[in-house]
This record gives sequence, C-alpha cells and structure tokens, in this order.
Amino acid sequence: MGWLSFFGKKDPTPKRKTRALADLSAGDTIVLSPTSPLPGRWVIDKAHRFVDIGQQTLVFWQFEVTDGERRHFIEVHQPNPQDTTGRAVVSFPLDPTEYGEVEALELDPESPPEQLTWRQRDYQLVAARNLRFYRNTGEHPRDMLHLEYATEAGRRTLTFEFWSRTGTPVTSEGLCLLPDEIE
Repeated sequence: MGWLSFFGKKDPTPKRKTRALADLSAGDTIVLSPTSPLPGRWVIDKAHRFVDIGQQTLVFWQFEVTDGERRHFIEVHQPNPQDTTGRAVVSFPLDPTEYGEVEALELDPESPPEQLTWRQRDYQLVAARNLRFYRNTGEHPRDMLHLEYATEAGRRTLTFEFWSRTGTPVTSEGLCLLPDEIE
C-alpha cells in the first residue's frame, strides 16, 4: 500500500455535524429517538426567545418544529443553579376544549398556588417570573407572567402564560426529554 492509498478510502459511517440544543436555530434539525414523546426528525421552523425582564437573561428558546405534516414545540431551557445542564421539554399546548378543565383550577396570577392537582397528578410551583417574548425575527416583543409547575420527579410540567391580567392563560403540558431521547 502506497502513501496515496488513503485517498480512495471512504469512511463507511458519514459524520453528522451535531451542536448543543441551545446553539440551534431556524432550519436546523432535531432528531428524537423512538422512545421519546415526539419521535422522529424535526426541522426548526421558528426559534422564539423568552427573556427574564429583570435580569435580562435568556430563560429558554421555544422551537416551533415540523416533520412536514405535524407542528409541535420544543423548549430548550438554559441551565440554572439547580440544574447545571439545562433541559429540553416537548410542549403540548392544550386543546381549546381542555381549557374548561384548566379554568376550573381558578388560578390567580397575582398569588398563584404553590401546589395544584390536575389530571390526577400533583404539581409544585417551580418558577414564577416576568418574561419578555421575542418572535423568531425579533419583532414585537411582548411581556407576560410565566408560571411553571412540575411533578415531583420533574418529568412532567404544566405552564401558564398570562399575556394580560385578564382572560384565559395559554396553558401547555410538557414532558422533559431525557438525554438519551435526543439523538
């Protein structure tokens, strides 16, 4: 074998460029394992930012993703002192027909309860913060109160976004992705 023999050899496994979830943007692809709550290849259509108004720090990205037919949301939360690795949450906005159930909680944004039970699960308030939402292109920032509840194990979340002091909040149920569910 001569010194030029390496030119004809190809690596049988193509190298994929992978980046941290927090470094992704519109047009990138997220691949989730078959065991995840949202299996398959998801292309990021939009990447919205949620920024803590007081601290002026990024709290999480909200990626609008599509597989060509379905549209969902994946949130990538920045690390905090309790969780130094950050986390990714598949977020499922509740169907409007489910709002009646949520409204029955009688959640007061001025003094939210520390604990609540919904769909036979107990949730604990883990964050209440004023956030500013920036769309994919940065226009029209809007402010909101963001309440996040989590089960004891931390795998399930329930969030409420109060865009104004009146009206029904935007409510999402979420499942935190495990590291091995993200390919």
